[in-house]
Amino acid sequence: MMTRSVQFSLAAAALAAGLLGAPATSFAQTSESDLVVRLDQLQNDLRRLTGQIEQLEYRNQRLELIVRQLQEERGGARPGTAPAAPAPVPGRRSDVFDPNVAPNAPGAPHNLGTASTNTGGGYPAPPAPIPAPPPTAPAQVGAPLDLNAMSANAGNDTTVASGGANLPPPQQPRNPNMAAPGQQLATLPPSASPRDEFDLAYGYVLRKDYSLAEQAFQDFLRKHPNDRMAGEAQFWLGESLFQSKNYQSAAEAFVTMTKKYPQNPKQPDTLLRLGESLAALRQKDLACVTLAEIAKKYPHAAANVKAAVEREQKRVHCSG
Repeated sequence: MMTRSVQFSLAAAALAAGLLGAPATSFAQTSESDLVVRLDQLQNDLRRLTGQIEQLEYRNQRLELIVRQLQEERGGARPGTAPAAPAPVPGRRSDVFDPNVAPNAPGAPHNLGTASTNTGGGYPAPPAPIPAPPPTAPAQVGAPLDLNAMSANAGNDTTVASGGANLPPPQQPRNPNMAAPGQQLATLPPSASPRDEFDLAYGYVLRKDYSLAEQAFQDFLRKHPNDRMAGEAQFWLGESLFQSKNYQSAAEAFVTMTKKYPQNPKQPDTLLRLGESLAALRQKDLACVTLAEIAKKYPHAAANVKAAVEREQKRVHCSG
């Protein structure tokens, strides 16, 4: 590569040639100002040539780099030999990382959606999709709930165990619009009729989506307060709150049930759930009084309700 000393030597030689080539007579006649002008011109020419030389050197380095990369991509580099380091670019530090020289090195940029060929880097493969659990068969509409198991687990567990006496279902509900298991989005009933809205809400109870059941029964009671299924809806609203361990709201719902629908056949079940809710709220005396009222007011209550009352009285340690 041509150095600065060589460049200045060429400039000096050109200047000397220009001076010697001039005739002696004309040189003698040349004024001092003309010499200054010619010197300025030669200096400008020297600067221009120097800039062109530097540009050619830079282009040559870029071409060498491109050729080296093409050889590496096509396997032209001989195995066991490391490629020669490129000549440092003027004005650039030699230790700066150049992604063009090592495109597969860690930290080199890559296009989105592509993986690096470097065995130690690259983007990880996406994980395999988790298989969905096999769907469980929805509960049959009208299937009874196990009231005994629920009362035995009151305050401890919200799931309904199998075995034991059963609580009678509502009066012949029809085809609730049941969503997939685990889905928490409310759905619309097939029509705006009170029966379809009640069946939809009761379907949530069968699915154990008690938060949706609570909302659906509240909507039903707000829209149809005088419907013949309003008493059933009030009871299942309290049951949904009880299964959600919202014992305060459940107790209020069951109290409303006893006052507003005193002739409803679910009154024994309502008092049982009210007593269990009060016991969960640590209102032992009120719970025991409520449980005792069942035998007094409803001596002909179902056997499963009587058994659940005795079990709850023993659990709460009611005296008498």
